Amino acid sequence: MLGDDRTMRPLHRLSSLATLSLLLLVGCGGPNASKLYGTWRMEGAEQLAQAMFGDNKPEGALGSLLGSAMSMMADKAMLEVEFASGGKLTTRAEFAGNKTEKTGTWKLVRTDGSTYVIWCQLGQEDPVEISAQLSDDSTLQMVPPNIAASLKRSFTFKRVQP
Repeated sequence: MLGDDRTMRPLHRLSSLATLSLLLLVGCGGPNASKLYGTWRMEGAEQLAQAMFGDNKPEGALGSLLGSAMSMMADKAMLEVEFASGGKLTTRAEFAGNKTEKTGTWKLVRTDGSTYVIWCQLGQEDPVEISAQLSDDSTLQMVPPNIAASLKRSFTFKRVQP
């Protein structure tokens, strides 16, 4: 019986060491969602109007009038995405004087260097998975989660300072 105990101690130590190593590896290499925390505002929100409506304007006076109206709407365009700790997601948009806010949840699925794959669900909408590229601590390139299902184009977002 004493021989069995001597054999088991090294195996127990080896098993404990392997478990600890695995936990450290997973903990150090795991996704760092905290880099996404905060509010991000789209730069050049007029690009969103352009992407949604395109360049297909009629010729002549009607086209000119429509172009002026789109320009005025774009000047008032704003889109923010807030990733909060605990998985709360909020999007705020203003377009042509209309303000909307949607809330939901998010979670980080995986990272690959500076690329983050994020699962998002706003209200009762179908969940979407978006990809976000973190250029630096204050610049994020992503497809906004509130329009990801209909428009698969990424935009530049800047972190809003509190």
